[in-house]
Amino acid sequence: MTRDELRKRFLDVLSKVQRDSDAPCPPLADETIPFRDLPGFDSLSGADAEDRLSTELGVDVDSIPFKSPKGGREQTIGEIVDFLYQKYATGGTR
Repeated sequence: MTRDELRKRFLDVLSKVQRDSDAPCPPLADETIPFRDLPGFDSLSGADAEDRLSTELGVDVDSIPFKSPKGGREQTIGEIVDFLYQKYATGGTR
């Protein structure tokens, strides 16, 4: 799976989480910060996204780094996709 394919799947998951929670979903870009830019997106939404992405990818996504492990800074979609790509799409271990 390429990074672009993973990115598309992740964006689809975020859009579905927003839609299913009756929250608006603004246009998503690599610079989007889910906890800041997606109305109503919270830790429960994040857990829902992890479950849905696990199903979508066919692997157990144990965590999506919505916040940086160093300092807790909220991450952008681009940063999250880079992490997910390294961990799940390339067979790497992080």
